[in-house]
Amino acid sequence: MRPKASTARLRKGTTQTLTPDSTPRSISPAQSGASSPPLSLPDLGVAVLNLLAELLCDPQNPHEIVRFAKNVTGKWLLYLLAEPEQRVVVLGAKILARLLVVNGSHYVKKFADKTGGFILMKNRLRHWWNTPGIWTICFAILFGRDVATIDFERDFDVFNLVDIFIAHSPQSQLRICYPEVFPVITAMLETGLRAIVRDRDLTRADDGTLKQDTGEGTVTRGRRRTMSLNAKQPTVGEYALVSLH
Repeated sequence: MRPKASTARLRKGTTQTLTPDSTPRSISPAQSGASSPPLSLPDLGVAVLNLLAELLCDPQNPHEIVRFAKNVTGKWLLYLLAEPEQRVVVLGAKILARLLVVNGSHYVKKFADKTGGFILMKNRLRHWWNTPGIWTICFAILFGRDVATIDFERDFDVFNLVDIFIAHSPQSQLRICYPEVFPVITAMLETGLRAIVRDRDLTRADDGTLKQDTGEGTVTRGRRRTMSLNAKQPTVGEYALVSLH
C-alpha cells in the first residue's frame, strides 16, 4: 500500500521536490535523452549492419563468419552492394571479403561460378572507385588477406598499402590468391579514369582555358585520403586524385 503522503501527491498531480543533493530514483530514457534526436530508420539500419560487421569481422573469432556462410546466402551481401548509401556498401564489402578469404578457394569458386558474384561486384563496385576503403578491401581479396586484421584508420597511400600487404603480411611472400577479383579492380580503375578525364575536360571548357600544355603549369596534388570505413568520402563530382607518390 502507498503511504498517505505519496497518495496525496499523486491525486494532486504534484511532483516530488528535489534538493541539490538528491537524485530521482529512476529517469526514463525519454527524459534522459530528450536533448538527443532519435535515429532515423536508415541510420538505425546502418548501425545494426555495423554491429553485424563487428561480430563477423572479429579477428579472434573466425567461427562466426563460417557459420554465417552456412546459413546466409552470399546474395544478400551482393544486394547490399547495390545500395546508394556509402556506409552500407563499404560494410557489406568488408563482410563479403572476409567471407571469401576465410572460407577459402572452394567457397570462392562456388561464389564465382554459381552465384556470378564477381560479375555483380564488378557492376556495383565500379561506381565506388572514389572510396579508398573499397580499394583496400578488393586488394585484400586479391592477396588473400583477412580484412579483420587490417587497420583501416590510416591514410590511403603507397606507404600504408605496402605496410599492410607486405611488411605486416602473415605470408612470407606476397602472392595473388584470388585473381577472380581482377575484373572488379579493373572496372573501378576504368570508371575512375573516365570520370577524371571527363571532369577535367568539363572544367577546362567552363573556364575557357583550353590551352596547350607547356609543362610550366602548377602541379596539383590530391588531398590526403583515409581508408576509414566511417569517414564520409567525396562524391564523384568532387573527387580528388589520390597521390601515390
